[in-house]
Amino acid sequence: FAHALGRPYAVAAHDTVFYTLADHVQGTGAVSARKPAQGVLVHNAILCGPEGDFFGVVAWDDWTRTPRRRRAPGWQRSRESARPSRVMARYARRRATWRRRLQRSENWKWVTSLDAVMAVAAAQEGAPPVRHVFDREGDDWRVFQHALRRGYSVIVRARTDRGVQAPEHKLWALMAAQEIAATKEMTVQATPKRAA
Repeated sequence: FAHALGRPYAVAAHDTVFYTLADHVQGTGAVSARKPAQGVLVHNAILCGPEGDFFGVVAWDDWTRTPRRRRAPGWQRSRESARPSRVMARYARRRATWRRRLQRSENWKWVTSLDAVMAVAAAQEGAPPVRHVFDREGDDWRVFQHALRRGYSVIVRARTDRGVQAPEHKLWALMAAQEIAATKEMTVQATPKRAA
């Protein structure tokens, strides 16, 4: 954070990297649900300035996945119907359970990297405000709750049509109703499947 001093704000970009290794390397785990590849997962947060200048890696967490348990044949999730009052009562009872489930899931990485970056910022006198950026994998309302309670500024590439406090009631409809604020042209490099 010493490099970010004097800037109006810093950007912490959080993302997960999959290091795929040869099959059956000791100490590795599955990196994909669809492919049998083995490897290591690393979730990191890099710190940048408002103009995109790179300051360094602020948080780093690595792990391997354990094999998934197979469900018994004929298994299916039970779905109960409930009146709104019962739904709210159930929500109030299960908030702590949901947090425990988040801690056991891979999405907990977003919470740990948020807290790690902010701990480093708090230790640096005069550190600028931090804006955290997630890709669509970080679109988890439990992570949002954690960020809101602590006053973190988070920008997420949305993947879920969430409810909003607006006349449109849903995120996609709200965004479609907005005027375009700005446009920017970018040069995208060619790939074997796409022209430049």
